[in-house]
Amino acid sequence: MSMFSDSSHHETVDLDVLRNLADAQGEDESDLVVELIDLYLTDTQRRLVSFCQARDDRDALALARAAHALKGSSATLGACFLARLCEELERLARLEAFAELVEVMRRLEEECVLVKEKLLRERQLRVTAGGGEARIAEDESSTSA
Repeated sequence: MSMFSDSSHHETVDLDVLRNLADAQGEDESDLVVELIDLYLTDTQRRLVSFCQARDDRDALALARAAHALKGSSATLGACFLARLCEELERLARLEAFAELVEVMRRLEEECVLVKEKLLRERQLRVTAGGGEARIAEDESSTSA
C-alpha cells in the first residue's frame, strides 16, 4: 500500500485524455466528452454502492469485478490515480484481504469525490462553450492552490 502513501500531489484527472477524446469526435456529433462524463458519474455512484454491499457481504468476487470495471472506466477518462486505487482494491479483493481493503476503499471514496468535482467542472466548461469550440480547462494551477 506504500504506493499510495504520498498521493496528495497527484493529478486528479489528466486533461490530455479528455482532449484526445474530444479530438476523436466528429464536428456534427454531440459532445462525446459530456456524454462520457455523464455515464461515468452515474456508473461510479452505482459502483460505490456495490463496493460497500460486496464488502459488507464479504463477497470478494463481486468486489473484484466492480473494482475492475471502475478501473477501466476511470482510466478511460484520465482518472489514473483512481484507476490505480481500483487496481489495488481488486488485488486485495482477490486475496480476500478484507481487513486491508478498508483503507483502500476509504481512499477510493475520497478520490471519487475529487474526480467527480473535476469532471463536473470540465463538463460545465464544455456545455457553456456550446458545441462550437469545445473547451478543456488549460489552467491546472488554479485547482492546486
